[in-house]
Amino acid sequence: MKKLLITIVVISFVFSQDVFSQEIGIIGSKSWTNNQELDNPFGFGLYLSQPLFQKLDVRVEFSRCTNQRKYLGKTYIDTLGYSITEIIKSNSFMNSIELSFIYPILKFYSFNLKIGPGISANILDADKKGKETGRSIGVLGVDKFGLSLLINLVTDEIASVPFHMNCLYKRNYLGYIGPTRVATDIENPFKDFVNISELQIGLSYSF
Repeated sequence: MKKLLITIVVISFVFSQDVFSQEIGIIGSKSWTNNQELDNPFGFGLYLSQPLFQKLDVRVEFSRCTNQRKYLGKTYIDTLGYSITEIIKSNSFMNSIELSFIYPILKFYSFNLKIGPGISANILDADKKGKETGRSIGVLGVDKFGLSLLINLVTDEIASVPFHMNCLYKRNYLGYIGPTRVATDIENPFKDFVNISELQIGLSYSF
């Protein structure tokens, strides 16, 4: 996982050399997933974007999304396997770094429509505790490799200042790489393929 993260950062650094009109932006996001633990999280992030080969944009995004839920489950109170049924509080998260290539396909009025593919490295994990006992439930964090399709609607400069509004839809598919830590007999809610639809709203600055 570390090698993949380093590779994405190095590639983005190489592309950043001697290129003008970079953008830096902040984003807020809402996602819908097929994973019960991650469910429908809210997120935030930061991205860097710049043109490559005239029209093609290279985009590097760092993001984190989180989800909270409560459900009825069991916590074990000793090594003999005795358990208690109680409300479980779960806080799950996903940290991601994504490299994407976006190409403009349509311009109308002050809006630009761009599409393109992306690859990402993702860390998924969760913190679970019993509401009554306060006992923790072990969860196996995992690394996942992602492939995505991005559709980005970007405005021209706002009121002649170098700010742009962004609305981005992303379809992301996460496959299993491996556990972030080795353990047995604990929950692994992120082991399966994860399908994510994500909507982002952002503001960027050109420099």
